Amino acid sequence: MLRSLLFFLLGGYSFVSLAAKEVSLQNVRYLYARTKVFSPAVDIILDAGKIKKIRNSIDLPTKQEIRYVIPSFCDAHVTLGANSLGGQNDPSNIRLALKSFLEYGFTHILSVADGKWVEKWQKKIASSKVVGPDIHQHARPLLLQHKENTALSSELYYRSESEEKFLQEIKRQVKNRFSHVHLFYRYNPEDQFFFTPYFLRKVRLYIERANKTFLVSTFADESAILHSLSSGVRHLYHPIPYSLNQEITPILKRELHWSPMFMVYYILSIQGNKAKVDTMRKELSQKSTFFKSNYAKAMQEFAKTRVLPKKDTLYAVEEFNSYIQFFAENKSMVKNMYLSSGTGNLFLFPGIAGLQEFQFLLKHSQAKKSDLWSIPSINTCNVLGVANGVVAEGKEANLLVLKDNPIENPDTLYTILKVIKKGKVVIDRKNNRRRYGRK
Repeated sequence: MLRSLLFFLLGGYSFVSLAAKEVSLQNVRYLYARTKVFSPAVDIILDAGKIKKIRNSIDLPTKQEIRYVIPSFCDAHVTLGANSLGGQNDPSNIRLALKSFLEYGFTHILSVADGKWVEKWQKKIASSKVVGPDIHQHARPLLLQHKENTALSSELYYRSESEEKFLQEIKRQVKNRFSHVHLFYRYNPEDQFFFTPYFLRKVRLYIERANKTFLVSTFADESAILHSLSSGVRHLYHPIPYSLNQEITPILKRELHWSPMFMVYYILSIQGNKAKVDTMRKELSQKSTFFKSNYAKAMQEFAKTRVLPKKDTLYAVEEFNSYIQFFAENKSMVKNMYLSSGTGNLFLFPGIAGLQEFQFLLKHSQAKKSDLWSIPSINTCNVLGVANGVVAEGKEANLLVLKDNPIENPDTLYTILKVIKKGKVVIDRKNNRRRYGRK
């Protein structure tokens, strides 16, 4: 039942303007991409949207004067049209969502099941009429027609009732401008047809020969996971139950590009527990004034209406614990893992949900914590087709400036000092400046 519901649902740091397009970040330490340690103090010169020069700091800053620079983040699964409280976003809430993504360091996002209206916002951002993250998009997700999804908009989803029609839609999608084809797959014996591994392999090969990436959302369904892996699919969304731990070989685990979306399922496990929901709201409010000002009150009011049968809550908790156990025992999988916040799902608000997801990974992984810092940057950005995640000369300047070392203090991500997108400072907390565009 729960899966069915889910299925639809600054001290001495200075910022110096050197010229019209050139800026300098002085006395900063940046994160090395390979070793995941921070450099000695340097000055980073930005020009024409890129990192022009990295040089040793001219001054000898004290420890208190040092600031930390890391690549900005990408999010591989957001639904801009949903407001995280069971409703739809209007234009003012879309604008707030775009602000929120930047506030928490996300400069690139992948919009899922939002429709063509997103193109208007893409154009506004591209023309600087609105300052927000770059919005990437793929064609409408594919799913099998079933009585539980008949009310879904055909503009947002393609519902197929036969293999023939499904293949026809696949052929249309590989010809479009998008880089991904996304299947929503949850096995149901009542479906008019279902995907065998052989059929999925045929679909995957057709998509990959067109230089597209085949993404599959399995909704933690065991059959969907096994069918997908058997067919050669290597990009999966949603958790994997511990019951499959022995059935998935070590080789498959190493090859898998996996985005578990744990926060979606964590919310399912606590949504009927008002005390836990309230604790989460209070903790986020303490960490982030932006969340407190814009989302906390609405979350508090809506949480009062959430009532779940006790048996559903217990089932969700049991399943969630199974997902965490699988993740904890397979630390090698973090190498290819990427981040998806599930923004738009219940209580998963733009930007901050991505930080919650990342901190959840940091908390529960048995891998070396520094190894996980590729997940929200280079790993996820690669899925979006974005060359982001490395601080180096010649690279596009998508950067976050932080007060503290984030590997030692991840909570510093909730109060990012500066967000730089393509060489432009779009968030400047020290000067209380945000370039959000016209209202």
